[in-house]
Amino acid sequence: MVSILLQKNVPYMMRDGITLYADIYRPDQPGAYPVLLTRLPYGKDNPFYSHRYLDTNRLVEQGYVVIIQDVRGRFQSEGKFYPFLYEANDGYETVEWAANLPFSSGKVGMFGLFYYGYTQLLAAKAKPPHLKAIFPAMTLNNFKENMIRQDGICRSASFKTWVIESILPDLIRRKYQAQRTYQAKMNQWVKALNDLAASLFETTIEECSIIEDLGVGERLKRLVSLPDDNALWDETRITDDYHQLQIPAYHLAGWYDSLLQSTLENYQQMAKQTRQPQRLIIGPWTHGDFSGIAGERSFGIHASEEFLDQRGDLTNLHIRWFNYWLKGISEDITEEPPIKLFVMGINQWRYEQ
Repeated sequence: MVSILLQKNVPYMMRDGITLYADIYRPDQPGAYPVLLTRLPYGKDNPFYSHRYLDTNRLVEQGYVVIIQDVRGRFQSEGKFYPFLYEANDGYETVEWAANLPFSSGKVGMFGLFYYGYTQLLAAKAKPPHLKAIFPAMTLNNFKENMIRQDGICRSASFKTWVIESILPDLIRRKYQAQRTYQAKMNQWVKALNDLAASLFETTIEECSIIEDLGVGERLKRLVSLPDDNALWDETRITDDYHQLQIPAYHLAGWYDSLLQSTLENYQQMAKQTRQPQRLIIGPWTHGDFSGIAGERSFGIHASEEFLDQRGDLTNLHIRWFNYWLKGISEDITEEPPIKLFVMGINQWRYEQ
């Protein structure tokens, strides 16, 4: 049994003077271990978001250091949050810092879903020398097209949901926690969250009064009206840069995920434009839900993250992938066909070329 050492709020200062904070889980014994890193805006201290669909303890027990970092401007980390804008540079610096920790073997992999799936791809775009493999799940390739617009049509309902549900609470905490108005502001947010379902498609984020009422999130609101030629969009897309993503990647998609198209494009284009092995798994999953149940449909226990066709769970799939690229352990994962997908209707997994 491996004892696990947890180091909380470990600081690392970026070159511009902003300090980011991370939690580090590692084997409590001497040695150098490969690092599995995730960088997210949802709070490293919240296990539901930071670990979400992986068992961090098992990763450590299998001989990995796991680092979970709050991205710039979120929760414990300093700076101003602006979606995806700093993730390439901050990702590069964090990977190199992690690789040079005294208990690190010098090899780093990244994992995570949605936002913290995209922090992997943006970091890979910056080409940190010690980043050896990634596992991006249900993620983007173009912030504007995937979250704000799609095929020229405004997607402000999904963007509004993300801003109100996932981003505003920490902005409120950072601005008001030391003030007497903090609880009142949080009560306003709770009411807005309760009203969200009813008004989701009736108001756009431009019309969303809660942002003005709370006095936070103005920058996020302005994103919707930024012109197409704004430099931000260049910094937050990879669709023109697939040839630079020279890294082995295992892409995870869900048939019912809103980011299915971008995840498939990432796999296809990286398989086409890079010299590095790419893998893809597609399950009957909704966004961040790997239960094998979508709405009123159940696709069987073998469709869930716990079993994956009776070949181990999702954590085990990550371990097999990173064992090969970070430890040099011969795993049959590299000999399997590149695509594994779940065929709905007959409810069976199958491999594809």
